[in-house]
Amino acid sequence: MYFGALRFYSPDVFTRVTDEQLRRAVTQRPLGWPEFDNPRPAPFEPGPVCGSALGDSMTYSAEVKIDEAWVHLLSLRLGCAVKNYGEIGYGLDQAVLRFERVATEGQFVILGVLPEMVRRSVAASWTFYSSMDLQLVKPYFTLDGQGLRLHPIPDPLTRESVLTHHADDYFMQKVFTPATFPYTVTALREIYLWVTGFDYYWRDRKEYLDPAHPSGSGVLARRLITRFAQSARRRKARLAIVLIPDARRVLIDTPFERQFIDDLRDSGEACVIDLKPALRRYVQELGGQMPHEPGGHYTPLGNRWIAEIVSSELVACGLVPH
Repeated sequence: MYFGALRFYSPDVFTRVTDEQLRRAVTQRPLGWPEFDNPRPAPFEPGPVCGSALGDSMTYSAEVKIDEAWVHLLSLRLGCAVKNYGEIGYGLDQAVLRFERVATEGQFVILGVLPEMVRRSVAASWTFYSSMDLQLVKPYFTLDGQGLRLHPIPDPLTRESVLTHHADDYFMQKVFTPATFPYTVTALREIYLWVTGFDYYWRDRKEYLDPAHPSGSGVLARRLITRFAQSARRRKARLAIVLIPDARRVLIDTPFERQFIDDLRDSGEACVIDLKPALRRYVQELGGQMPHEPGGHYTPLGNRWIAEIVSSELVACGLVPH
């Protein structure tokens, strides 16, 4: 439950899950969702398959029509088909796992990264990330020495296994406060954490990209991208990482984002395409505000801009011919 900016949960939240909620969760695929592995349909293929794209709703292009999605518009610019495997609500972890799961084609692969995907990657479900209803249970990774440990969705999915699955969920363990007796002390603790800014995970300043953040999400994101790059090399596909800013924050920079981008470039694992500088020029011509859909996604105009920028940068990186 929420009380303004304060976040509490009932300790028995998982024992109060309904049978219907569990039945819905049991039908989920190993990645949580969707039910099928097919890419987003395209109105037509402009040529043979030359690549694929993975990411969240910003790659999927939610809130616009199929023929307005930037991955499809990129296909038209390149004269070949780029398959769109973006999925609404995905964390960076799910995008990595989906790439390992589907048989992509072509000489390149695009990983679309919205910073918010990094934050989703430390969640075991959307229960604490988004709402207090058990929904969209997902796999996730935790740091394990110099590597990663995968926490798959439990099978079978029971109230007990759901609770165990959340043992390393950062939102449950560190962001929310269990509403336990004495309740006054519980409330004071939560107020203290909020006032002092002890955990900035809900403050949109991108601290979670910092490798030093206590959540480990900054380190986790870098290792997940390395894992994605390794999979791309095994498929002999060139990798392009497209950094997609929140449409409402195109004019805002943080040192944590800049360091994250610099680290990706320094790794030499991919062609790194930062959309923000080019989008910023377009936005300034419009008076300083990026048009966006009600849910915060890019409009058809924004999708056209993204397709234009990505096409140009793919050529500059030598991933596609001029």
